[in-house]
Formats: sequence, structure tokens, C-alpha cells
Amino acid sequence: MQRRVQAGPRQRGITLIELLIALVIVGILTAVALPLYTRYQERSYAAQAMADLGVCAQALERHYTTGFTYANSTAAAVPPAAAPLATICPAASPPRGDTLFNITITAADATTFTLRATPVAAGRADPVGMLEIDASGVRRWDRNDDNDFDDADEDNWDI
Repeated sequence: MQRRVQAGPRQRGITLIELLIALVIVGILTAVALPLYTRYQERSYAAQAMADLGVCAQALERHYTTGFTYANSTAAAVPPAAAPLATICPAASPPRGDTLFNITITAADATTFTLRATPVAAGRADPVGMLEIDASGVRRWDRNDDNDFDDADEDNWDI
């Protein structure tokens, strides 16, 4: 007669190898996801600045329709029969919270204006670059942050 040997109670749990494999997988996922998240965050900052520049451009157009000039359309100027530009056109983007872009009117005369959003680089690893819009609707984006708009594909705001 053969005798069967019964195994003891089976141990349940994870081994050190399984734990290390899980940590490697988490590390790989983090290495892939973190740069993607950072790029997504930078694009959202740029999109907010673009929206704020659009609001400022509209405010300048309203200023033009009341006086037929863009001159004297600084943030302190008060267009006739309208709210001050400072309340319509934010000086920073986003208007609330941490400032990521400073918005300025870089040129304004009787017939044209240029608005610029300059990134605030403090605490940011990868600045987006300047954004501009002018009275004719031309939009420029310094994508490589070299302080000019001369490079290829810097004549639009396509994200």
C-alpha cells in the first residue's frame, strides 16, 4: 500500500520578485506619464493665455469703436461709455491664482495695436514662450522660447 504525503498548508502572499516587478512597472509608467502630463499642463497654460489675449483684443476693439483710435488704450485708460480696460483686459494670465503670463500692450497707435503675453518662468521647468496678437488678427507664438517669431510654425496659435 502506498502512502500519500500531504503537503503542509500553502503559504499565501507575494514574493520579493513579484514586488520588484510591480515597482519596475510603476516606474516605467511614471517615466512615460510625467512628461506627457507636463506637456499637457503647458498647453493648457498657453490656451488660457490665448483666451485672455482674445479678451484684451476685444476690449481694444471696443475702445476703437468709441474713439476711432487705439491710442491711449493702456490698462489705466477709461474708454468713453465703457468700463476701464483694466477690468476687461487682465494684466496677468490667469486673472486669478498664480500668474503664468504677464499681458502687455506693446504697441498702440491710431490704427493698430499689439498685445503680448510673456511667460513668467519662475518655478516652471519648460516655459511656453511669448504669445502675440495684433489689430489685424495675426497671431504669433514663440514656441521654442528664443524671444523672436522668426522660426517655422510660429505664425499661429495651433496647439
